[in-house]
Amino acid sequence: MSARPLPFTYKALRSGEIRLVFSAIEEDRVVWTLRTIQLHSEGLPVPIAFDALSYTWGDQSHTFPFVCNGQELRIHQNLRDALPYLARRKSPLPIWIDAVCINQSDIAEKFAQIRMMHSIYGQATQVWVWLGCGAEHSREAIRLLPEVGRAGAEMEMHKRKLDGTSPPEFTTLPPAGSPIWQSIKELMLNKWLDRLWVVQEAALARRIRVLYEHEEINWGILKKVVYHGWNLEDIINQHPAVGGYGPRNNDTIFLVRDIIQNPDPKAPWSNRLLSVLRITIDLSQCADPRDRVFGVLGFATQDQLQQLGLSEDMCVEELYTRLTHFLLSHGSTSYQNWWDILQLATATDKRPGLPSWCPDYHSWNQRSPHIRNLEEPVYLRGWPNGYCASRATSTPLPSTNVRELKVRGRIFDSVKRLYPFFPDIRRLTENITSDETIRQAYLTFRAWERPIAAHVLGPDFCKFPDDPHSELGLHQKDRLKVTVDDYWRTLVGNITKYGDYTLTYETFRSMQIILEQCVSQESTAGSATELAKARSDPWEQLYIHLPSFKLLNAIQSTLGGRRLYCTEKGRLGFGPKRTEVNDQVCVLNNANAAHLLRRASKTKRRKTFRLVGDSYYYGVMEGQIENFGTEEADIVLV
Repeated sequence: MSARPLPFTYKALRSGEIRLVFSAIEEDRVVWTLRTIQLHSEGLPVPIAFDALSYTWGDQSHTFPFVCNGQELRIHQNLRDALPYLARRKSPLPIWIDAVCINQSDIAEKFAQIRMMHSIYGQATQVWVWLGCGAEHSREAIRLLPEVGRAGAEMEMHKRKLDGTSPPEFTTLPPAGSPIWQSIKELMLNKWLDRLWVVQEAALARRIRVLYEHEEINWGILKKVVYHGWNLEDIINQHPAVGGYGPRNNDTIFLVRDIIQNPDPKAPWSNRLLSVLRITIDLSQCADPRDRVFGVLGFATQDQLQQLGLSEDMCVEELYTRLTHFLLSHGSTSYQNWWDILQLATATDKRPGLPSWCPDYHSWNQRSPHIRNLEEPVYLRGWPNGYCASRATSTPLPSTNVRELKVRGRIFDSVKRLYPFFPDIRRLTENITSDETIRQAYLTFRAWERPIAAHVLGPDFCKFPDDPHSELGLHQKDRLKVTVDDYWRTLVGNITKYGDYTLTYETFRSMQIILEQCVSQESTAGSATELAKARSDPWEQLYIHLPSFKLLNAIQSTLGGRRLYCTEKGRLGFGPKRTEVNDQVCVLNNANAAHLLRRASKTKRRKTFRLVGDSYYYGVMEGQIENFGTEEADIVLV
């Protein structure tokens, strides 16, 4: 019996060096060798041909022996499964494999190699993607992928039409009950598509080749299947073992690769990294919160990494703060991703120790919804232009204090009064089981809205005039400077397009009049029969698919998760749930929406503010702030 190999001993790498794995077939067995090569010399790339591997580590609870250079390394199962196929892949080149080529017990080396990811995957001749070992029917599934992508795209086009025609039939696809659909689903939902670390590996690659056991899958076909295959969910879910498949938004890798391979020449590199951060926060998974930063550093060059000034010994809070401060301070506020990152910072479940403008990239689910005037799209059509609260342009101001973000804008009002939270009527409107369910939804809305209308519009709030711009008591003492038109438009965020229907003042007026008639008839019913009739007939004018119900849903989607408020200057708006009295209303330069700020400190020398979130403020969402006469000033966020 041969002696067990000694544990593997790594030799330290010098500047610009990496290790590569070589394989050779000797007497029907694979012999693996690890060698050190020079990738950079004096900052310049060294011409060397090699491959790189992109895969998921998978289950890390068990390790397996891997003999290399006659010594034993421990590797995880997914890599162990891949090695026999990698040894026989259609390439004579050595290959870079992170788990083997990096000394995983040397933290300094790991960080140094992470800094070289941009060069490693960018210089590799090709990157091999390992999706794992195939399942039953996987070979048939792979052969059908081109047809699945084509059929999914065709079904998507059919759904966009909304013309009531029957969906197309796909005779070349397997029947709904075929077990092949299970294998197709496993490919479309492969874990490799969800992991953060593989995003940079695929995005930086010059050429990508995909292995699924011994089969090779064309990258373009896989991309089309992931983008469009979910449109076939009605077919896929008919198989009892496959049910529950639907849109997964697991196309991050393809989106980021498009950004990196086709960069906007006008955008600063910091905005490109912001875009990657924004996309991967939503859709990519990782175990270590610090990997939210380390997992995207491969998109930065060595010079850019030096500018970022990050190190492996920084805690999570410092990593997030320094990275965000640099990217926001050096990025352009004319790009939406700048504002997306700022909005992520408004999450209510952030870890302690982060500035108000810095997101917790590993826990952001409770962030406030964006305030954007985006019309409800016909299925999968493009979004139209949204709000444009500021037409002023400026760049964030430099600051040596990484815990302060200096921006420009105008603070012009403050919150005076908060109105009750909008009731959660989704449980009623999304699960309509009877006419009574609809009635309860409207009554719940009415109980919430009437006191607000009385305060905003005055005692005559029930007298909805023909002209929505009429004063309706604006002359009365302590009345807000809000017309009926201002009021109803604020309730829907001035989103007047709801699907294929345009909401108008008449929609709002009609709903209110009918609702009051319904309540009045119920209150005057003299018998049980009359009451039953009053609870049935009048309410038919408010049923689903009718304009009033569309308006109710629009108000719900606008104000759900937000807080309606009035201001010191008698205006109306809404912001995040955590809005407080005395919060300052401002418009930051280049911002689409208004924002709410909370005073953090106030001295004779300077003021600082905490970011609360973005806000809708009627009368400033289309650039009117330029006419307010408020001076633009520096605003320091902490």
